[in-house]
Order: sequence, then C-alpha cells, then structure tokens
Amino acid sequence: MNKAVVLLQTKLALLQPREQQLLIIGAWLLLVTLVFVMILPMFEKRAELKVQVEKVNQDIVWVKDQREIIERLANSCPTISVKADSGRDLLTKLARRNQLRLESISDYNQGLLLEFSGSDSNRIMHLAYQVACAGYQIKSLDVDVSVTDGLAGLEGSMEVLVAKR
Repeated sequence: MNKAVVLLQTKLALLQPREQQLLIIGAWLLLVTLVFVMILPMFEKRAELKVQVEKVNQDIVWVKDQREIIERLANSCPTISVKADSGRDLLTKLARRNQLRLESISDYNQGLLLEFSGSDSNRIMHLAYQVACAGYQIKSLDVDVSVTDGLAGLEGSMEVLVAKR
C-alpha cells in the first residue's frame, strides 16, 4: 500500500501544477459523485416507505371507521331491532312465525328449554336460525319423529342460552 502511495506521489510531482489541480479537482468530483450515487437510492427508498406507511395508516383509519359494518358481516343474520319483549315472548313469536306449535317454554340449566312440534323439518331449522340471530346460543336441538292418529309429525326440543355480546 505504501508503495502505491509513493508511486502516485512521484507521478503527481512530475506533472505541472495546472495538471495537478485538474487531477485533484477530478478526484474530488469523482468522490462526491460516488457518495451521491450511493446515498440517493437510500433517500428514494425512505420516501417510498413513508408513502407506504401513510397508505397503511389511512387503511387502518378506514377499517376503524368501517368497524360497525365489518361486525355485521361476521354472520349472515339480518340486522333486526329486537323490541323490549321478554325472552319468552320473542321465542313464542319466532315459533309461531315458523308455523310450529310451541308446547312449552321452561327454565333449564341457566337458560330456556323450548318444546315444540310441527310437520316440516325446514321450519324447525329456520326457527333455529332465527333464534340464533335473535341473540341466543343454541346449546342443544333434538328432533324426533312422532306418529299420532296415523299422521307422522316432528317433535323437538331446543335448549338456548342468552348469548354474551
């Protein structure tokens, strides 16, 4: 390394002062250009990352604003406003709406036990869907075939709990 420096100094000493100044200025310009070429991509990348951060922050704000809509998309239940009916009244209305005969509603294991009968299993499944959408958690659903007076029908029971919201 020392030999290379000594060789450069001797070659530089052989040049005229005007040529020495030109080489020194050229070396400085080359050094500045090299630093500029190395640093410029870092600044460009930093600017791109700032733009990305800004977009992500805007997305986060948008999602926070849309929180209510997103919560409604969590299930396929329609948005219904539940009146101030008691739980028993609401369950009675749902059973009647599905054309099922409600035999009884009783307290059972910190929830309610519905006993019903009907002739269509689809109506029973629709009742279960509506009960779940009304804010109840279905703990069990039992449906059996029954024959009375030569006619087949369905008898069932459903244990529901008030879901925690």
